[in-house]
Amino acid sequence: MRNLFAISFSLVAVLGSALVGLAQSLPEVAGSSGQSDPYPFVLPIMGDAVAERGIGLPLPFGVMANGFSGIQYLQLTGLKVGFGSSELIPLDDIVQFEEVSALANSPNIRLDAWLFPFLNVYAIGGYGVSEVRLKMSSPFPLETQTTSSGGFAGFGILAAGAYQDWMFSLDFNHQWVFTDKLDQPAELAISGFRTGPIFRSITHNDRNWVVWTGVMRTSLNSETVGQISMDEVFPDLDQTVGGYIDGLDAWYDGLSPVKQALYEGPYNALRGQLENAEMAADDGIIRYQMQKTIPNPWNLLVGVQFQLDPRWQFRAEYQGLGDREGTLLSVNYRFGIKGKTLLGQ
Repeated sequence: MRNLFAISFSLVAVLGSALVGLAQSLPEVAGSSGQSDPYPFVLPIMGDAVAERGIGLPLPFGVMANGFSGIQYLQLTGLKVGFGSSELIPLDDIVQFEEVSALANSPNIRLDAWLFPFLNVYAIGGYGVSEVRLKMSSPFPLETQTTSSGGFAGFGILAAGAYQDWMFSLDFNHQWVFTDKLDQPAELAISGFRTGPIFRSITHNDRNWVVWTGVMRTSLNSETVGQISMDEVFPDLDQTVGGYIDGLDAWYDGLSPVKQALYEGPYNALRGQLENAEMAADDGIIRYQMQKTIPNPWNLLVGVQFQLDPRWQFRAEYQGLGDREGTLLSVNYRFGIKGKTLLGQ
């Protein structure tokens, strides 16, 4: 019986694939393009007018390499499992998770452009691997781990600016995570606010340090629906199904009469599907459905950036508190495309 729950509920490993998209981009920090008048680049729109006022602009295009490593805690509700074409069994009244967490590692690439002097748009894509840990408290204590992986892609928008030597930014991105175990891509949205001082080099005009703090909010699409092959989940089902049924019977027989009456429906449904599962082991599938949420979606941010020159920036950010903890490291290369500034003077 312990193996039944350990394997069956490892299906929520697909939740870890959503976490690979959490390597959110850091804010662009006001800097200098290193160019003198007239402003030579096609973007940002009206960039020449801003440059004429003596306001430094970052180079308009960027390629950023990010590496994220962190852990996310999740909450699962509404769990349903079905074998083959049979009806999904609601197990939410039987199964209670004490902890669901995913440890993720994700490299990704971000391409961006300053559309306006205050507005940046970007696309992001990458691949990640996560290790999902489940700790079940009911109907009996159980811990298990499994691995999930997948690619992801998304887009974002960033509003940013600076006043004297103080920067601020507001960021939003939306991402889709793809895995063959999900019927539809998992989705997540991340928004964040960052602000902090700029420390400029005395000897190099374009060299600076920026330190910031901020907050971030992460939200997931609540419903996950998918399927997995029977032989992948139960490789030795023909030899062990009897033990699974015996374990289920022992758990049910140990309940009080009141709880037996409460769980009679799910118990009978699950037992019946286990009895039929052996015949479908070779070519059958297990279907599942669940709701996933982040109980505390807000996190504290602390970060630092070193700008070597207008083309190269190096960044690090810690994300903590809430139900998430992680570190993001970034290298950013910026460049410009010369031409008449769009909507320029």
